[in-house]
Amino acid sequence: MSNVTFRKADLSDVNLYYNWLNDPEVREKSFDSSIIKWQDHLNWFTEKISNPDYFFYLFQNKNLDYIGQVRIQNINDKDSVIGVSVCSEHRGMGYGSKILVESCKDFFKLNNNSFKINAYIKNNNFSSKIIFEKAGFNLLENILYNNFITNHYVLYADRKL
Repeated sequence: MSNVTFRKADLSDVNLYYNWLNDPEVREKSFDSSIIKWQDHLNWFTEKISNPDYFFYLFQNKNLDYIGQVRIQNINDKDSVIGVSVCSEHRGMGYGSKILVESCKDFFKLNNNSFKINAYIKNNNFSSKIIFEKAGFNLLENILYNNFITNHYVLYADRKL
């Protein structure tokens, strides 16, 4: 993995995730753009970080700066949903597709290559579409998802990353 490393997030990362979550650009591109309250985030993060159906990846660059995160949630025994964000200081540097590739490789390895990873991207979120396509995701369809016209991308386990 060139110039990025990752580890699984833990409860001590709750503040970092909270700050990234409430970044104005992240809120704008999210399906719910309202600011997340601290207690709501703390309750959610505390519950999900220990849930075996959630995978939280936290990435650093070669300078050990935190650059972004990827979350993958198992929905059933064959499907998962992915979310990604790159911190504002590191956007536009090519990290987005790298962290997607590395987290998906690890996820498939841990899940015996049995899952399809789904990504739902708002139609006007051009930067996310680009990084998901660079990471090997394919556009499956355009759908109405959470009341937004959305691009549904997928990555199958048998796809070489």
